[in-house]
Amino acid sequence: MEVDDDMTLKGNVIINMMRSIFGILFPLVTFKYASIVLGPAGIGIANYSQSVISYFQLFATFGITTYAISEGSKIRDNQNRFNDFASEVFTISFFASVLSLATILIFSLFGLFGEYNNYILILGLTIFFTLIGVEWLFSIFEQFLYITVRSLVIQVLSLLLLFIFVKDKEDITIYIWLIVLATVGSSVFNYFKSRQLCKFSLAPYYKWKKHVTPMAIILGTSVASLIYVNSDVVVLGILKDDVTVGVFSAAIKVVKAVCVPIASIGFVVVPRIAESIAKHSDDIIEVENICKKVIDFMLFLIIPFGLGLYIMSDEAILLLSGKEFLDGSLVIKLLIIDIFLSPINGFLVSQLLVPFGKEKLVFYATIGGAVINLVLDFTVIPFFSLYGAAVATVVSEIIVLSVCLPFLLKKFRVRFLLSGFWQYLIASLPIIPCYLLATLLFDNYLLCTLFTVVLSGISYLFVLWLFKNYVVKTFFNMVLRKRNK
Repeated sequence: MEVDDDMTLKGNVIINMMRSIFGILFPLVTFKYASIVLGPAGIGIANYSQSVISYFQLFATFGITTYAISEGSKIRDNQNRFNDFASEVFTISFFASVLSLATILIFSLFGLFGEYNNYILILGLTIFFTLIGVEWLFSIFEQFLYITVRSLVIQVLSLLLLFIFVKDKEDITIYIWLIVLATVGSSVFNYFKSRQLCKFSLAPYYKWKKHVTPMAIILGTSVASLIYVNSDVVVLGILKDDVTVGVFSAAIKVVKAVCVPIASIGFVVVPRIAESIAKHSDDIIEVENICKKVIDFMLFLIIPFGLGLYIMSDEAILLLSGKEFLDGSLVIKLLIIDIFLSPINGFLVSQLLVPFGKEKLVFYATIGGAVINLVLDFTVIPFFSLYGAAVATVVSEIIVLSVCLPFLLKKFRVRFLLSGFWQYLIASLPIIPCYLLATLLFDNYLLCTLFTVVLSGISYLFVLWLFKNYVVKTFFNMVLRKRNK
C-alpha cells in the first residue's frame, strides 16, 4: 500500500509539474501577443484593473482554499462528514462572494474606480464563477489529472480567442472579457464534475460558524500577502503612469510565469500532509520525506529557470513583450532572488505551517512583509521607479521567511530539505557557455534563445542523470514502467 501511495504522490507531482510547464508557456505566448497589440498603456490598464479586483476576489474566497484543503483532507474518507463540511465551507464562500460583489457595485456607483470602472465591473464576474467552481474540492480529492487536462483545454481555447478577437489597441475591453471567460470555462467544467465527488448545499449558521475564525486568520494572511504582491503595481499606478505600470507588469509577468506554476506543485501534497498529520501527529519523518520530494521537484525547475532568466532577461522581454518593454529587463534581474524565494516560501510557510495549526505565525510574518513592502514602495518608487518596486518585493519575501524560519528549523531538517540545491545549480551552469556560444552564432534573439534552451536543457538533464538525481530517476522509471505495460 505504501508503494502505491508513493507512486500516486509522484504521479500527482509530475502531472502538476506538467501543468506548471504549460502554465509557463501559455502566459508567455498570450502576454507577448497582447503586449504587441495593446502596447504598454493597454497592458498597464489591464493589469491595474486586475490588481484592484484581486482584493475583492480575495475577500470572496475568505481563506477557504487553504482551510478547506487542510481540514477537508483529514475527513475525505468519511462521505457523510465530508458532505457536511463541504456544505458549510460552500455557504461561507457564498456569503463572502455576495458581500464582495455588493461592495464592488457600491464602489462603482460612487465612481471610486474612476476610468477603470467598466474593466473592474467586468472582472468582478470572476467572483461568481469562482464560487461555483469549488476548485478546493478537486485538490482535496487529488484530482490533478482532471485539473491539468481542464487547464490545458481552457488555455488553448483562450489563446485561439485572443488571436481571433484582439486585433488593435482599442480591443482592451475584449481582452478583459477573455480573462473572465477563462474563469467561466473552468468553473462550468468544475460545477458539473464536483457532483461526482460529493453533495453540498447551503448550510445553517450554527453549523458553519466554527470555521469562520480560522478562515478569517487565513484571509488576513492572504490580504497581507496580496498587499506585498500587488502593492508595487498599485503604488506605481498612483505615483507614476500607465506606461511604467505596463513595463513593470511585463517583467513581473515573466517572473510570475515561472514562480506561480512552480509554486502550484506544493498544492499537490497539502492533502497528503494534512492527512499524515491527522493520523500520525507525533511522526514528523513521513511529512519531512514528502516535503523533500516536493522541494526537489521545485528546485528542478527553479534553478535553471532562474539562472536562465538572469542571463537572458533581454531576450525574455523581447520574446514576451517587445522592444517597448526593454526597461523591464533590469527588473527581472532584480527579481531573480524572488524566483527562488517565492515558490519555496509559498510551500514552507503558507502550505506547510497551516496544517500544523500555525496560521497566526504565518499571519504575523505576512503582515510584517506587507508593511515593509508598502513603506519601501512609497519610499523608493519616487526615486527609483519600477526598480525600487522590484527591490521592495524581494525584501518582503526575505522578511516573511525570516519570521517563520525559527519554527521551520525547530521542526524540520531544513538543510536536508534543500540538500538537492547544489546538484541543480551545478547542472544549470552550462547555461552560461551555451548562451555565450549562441550569441556568437546568431544575431536573431529567437534563434539565440532556442539554441540556448535546447542545448542547455539537454546538458542539464545529462548532468543530473550522472548525479543519479531523484527527479530524473522518477521520470525515467515512470516512462519505463509505462513501456513495460
